[in-house]
Amino acid sequence: MLSSMNFDPNSEEFFIAGERFVVFTPIESIQISWKIFAGESGKILAYKPESKRWVELTQTVKSHGYKFVSIAKVDGKYVQPYVHEIVLTAFSGSRPAGNMVVKHKNDDPDDNRLCNLEWGSRRENALDMHRNRSEERFSDLATNKVISFPIRKDILDKIRLNTKLKGKALEEPVSNFVFEA
Repeated sequence: MLSSMNFDPNSEEFFIAGERFVVFTPIESIQISWKIFAGESGKILAYKPESKRWVELTQTVKSHGYKFVSIAKVDGKYVQPYVHEIVLTAFSGSRPAGNMVVKHKNDDPDDNRLCNLEWGSRRENALDMHRNRSEERFSDLATNKVISFPIRKDILDKIRLNTKLKGKALEEPVSNFVFEA
């Protein structure tokens, strides 16, 4: 669908179905052969000049939940930047000084919408993570001990909605859920 559309690859921004896309400029030390655009929704588009085609880049999830895309460099190798860094850098400019990181306001690494991203310190990011999490207790059936661990509130809500408890505290065993560290 994108390949049949006519967007000017020399423009700095354009709109598709009401969504704004802005050019992403990587740091000077990385020379890429494609022109990359980030959308407000977290979509990443690339113009490939060798084929004169537009494509939406496939977003792959790393083991810790953050998405990345593969972008061709001039030397034929690939660089794999995180989607959240591409989106925030495209819309707000380069990373601010002071060892700043991209913060997901709702702590959902899958939510790379511009409205959910902001620059912040590592400390601010840790405080946000703590504020957006809850501690929950589960019974370990093998040892009959109660275990407690932090869990994101949105995941906890999904667990509660998928059990008979519907919003009550989870103090009995929960089946059919896998928790990964």
